[in-house]
Amino acid sequence: MEPLPEFHKLTVQLDELLQAEISSNGRHQQIREINQLIDQRGYIIHLLDKPVEKEEKVMMEEVLTREIRIQEHLEKSFEQLKQEIRMNKKHQTSARKYSNPYDNVSSHDGIFLDQKK
Repeated sequence: MEPLPEFHKLTVQLDELLQAEISSNGRHQQIREINQLIDQRGYIIHLLDKPVEKEEKVMMEEVLTREIRIQEHLEKSFEQLKQEIRMNKKHQTSARKYSNPYDNVSSHDGIFLDQKK
């Protein structure tokens, strides 16, 4: 198969996959699929030549417009993932402080230490 139509097909698949809502239950599978598509596109991009025919130019323009959307969706998904990680850490810290409120209290409080020899 020609590299440009294959690249276009992979770009469309990636764009459609990113358009779908990423749920927390199936996130690992979706990330795996996204990574596979990106790896395949990375391999094919090195095989692309400069578009010569009008049809190839139109296809390349569509790929470029979809690429912008893909980048935006990836950045948005990455920010959401970072925010979820921050919230999970915050909840873990809160739960730990609630279960053991005296964990961070210094053990030297109220102890008199004589410095004379």
